[in-house]
Amino acid sequence: MLSLLQNISTRIQHEQRAIDARNYSSFAALAVLVLDHVLSCRSEYKYIWQAKFRLPQFLYLISRYWALSLQIMHYTFVQKYLIHGPVSSSLCKIWFSLLGSGCIMMGVCMNLILLLRLYALYMKDSKILALALPLIGQHVVALVVVGRAVFKDDAFSDTCDLYHTPIEALPLGILTIVSQAAVWLAAFKKRKIAQAAVLSLVVRESHWTLAVFGVLAAIMIPYSFATQSVNPFIIFVWPTTFISMTTCTQYAQAQIFKRSKGVGHRVYLFNHHQLNRELLSFDARLP
Repeated sequence: MLSLLQNISTRIQHEQRAIDARNYSSFAALAVLVLDHVLSCRSEYKYIWQAKFRLPQFLYLISRYWALSLQIMHYTFVQKYLIHGPVSSSLCKIWFSLLGSGCIMMGVCMNLILLLRLYALYMKDSKILALALPLIGQHVVALVVVGRAVFKDDAFSDTCDLYHTPIEALPLGILTIVSQAAVWLAAFKKRKIAQAAVLSLVVRESHWTLAVFGVLAAIMIPYSFATQSVNPFIIFVWPTTFISMTTCTQYAQAQIFKRSKGVGHRVYLFNHHQLNRELLSFDARLP
């Protein structure tokens, strides 16, 4: 009897430590995002809000403010429900679907902006748009995974962990890495003419995007299969912050670059005049 009581007490302490860790982690993810907003608000007003509104700006604003709204709603959920536990399955489903769809939306915005850059880099060659299939495909698969989890009965624990890792997680990870590697390769092929700073910017962005998605997939998928559960704090909360910051930083840097002084001198003395004209034309189309 005493041993049973000790086991129960140990389990309660373990669950409480896990809840405390999630509480602190959620606050940290929100704090990092708020700090990023504060540090970049001046340049955002100058280079984003005062510029002509276009599709990439719309994607920027989604990445910027939907991520912040999502993190605020998530932290409110943690404070109101999770730390007082247990959380009902129906509430976990709502929360899981909100986090999942929001994180997927961040990824879509990030990939669309990068795809628009590549489209301009390849002088509006329609063949480059074929990359949209695997890029959007990975998010469709992710949406299916979230949807299947939400519509299952008794799929969540009292702390809103998904009991079993979906079988689609492994092909999703492979598709994510392959599609991001394809984007990186498409940009890397232009490295020979990337002496121009505007082209170097796009190539460098593809490196960062591959790194962000690659690291996230390399951490989340093995962890989920090892624990045979899905922790929303690991697969949604911090990735939302990282993807939002990466997307917004990349787009803002491009706008700062376009409007900086001396912008007319960024093509470095190529002998081929046609190449000079194409580089300047690319800069004019840079999202």
